[in-house]
Amino acid sequence: MDKISSNAALLTTVATILALASTGGCQEKAPPASQGGTFSTELSTAAQKTEQYGAAEVTVKGQRGDNDPITSTGTYSWIDDIACDVTVNTAAARAQRLVKSSRMRLIVKDNAYYYQVNPRIKGKRWVRVEGTGVPSEQAAREAMVEADPTAALRAITNSHAVDDLGWETIRGTRAHHYRAKLDASRLGDDVENALGSALGGSSAIVDAWISRKDLPVRTTQTVGTYKVTIDFLKFGATTTITAPATSDTATLADVAESGIRQP
Repeated sequence: MDKISSNAALLTTVATILALASTGGCQEKAPPASQGGTFSTELSTAAQKTEQYGAAEVTVKGQRGDNDPITSTGTYSWIDDIACDVTVNTAAARAQRLVKSSRMRLIVKDNAYYYQVNPRIKGKRWVRVEGTGVPSEQAAREAMVEADPTAALRAITNSHAVDDLGWETIRGTRAHHYRAKLDASRLGDDVENALGSALGGSSAIVDAWISRKDLPVRTTQTVGTYKVTIDFLKFGATTTITAPATSDTATLADVAESGIRQP
């Protein structure tokens, strides 16, 4: 499951950067007087309303360079710990030998990834991968806690260099477009090194489109050659996210013993 694990590690790196920025780790210069407080008020309101909902049905697309994007659609929850119950395009995840259908189901719950497989492995429908077991995911637990869709909103709200790009139409909804650039050198050596080695960049660009209802329609985070786009389709819990039963869950060791190899 190397491709999926690598994608998860990249998403976690992006999440870590945004988490640091959103909690004030980005020490930027004071905003010029011309930017006033309007941006901050509108973005803060959007972040607060989104946090209060606690969950949403979303579509997430992660893409590095010209590689095929990995897309997921489903429920994303940030009420307590981060959790999601989504489907992912099987081919882009290179999981065709584990899943025969075009989409595979993925659940993230309690710092673990659960992949639904078909055919079953040792009679079990799920494979569990611990967050800390994903390659390059050294701070998986901390990052996953912060890796909610509101992180991008908090990051752009706390940034002192926000550009107002005007009103645009996103999926039929009029939305106010804001953009902020986060300088890696202001986020500490660890993040700067991660940006350079893992994602090939030295800064993160965060975009947010806010509707007249003060809710995000879309956010994007671009770090080097990697870009994550989140489309918010419906706010509020659309399904209860629960981890699969232990009795129906296999391990990576079980996958190896079954002789299944990634293409």
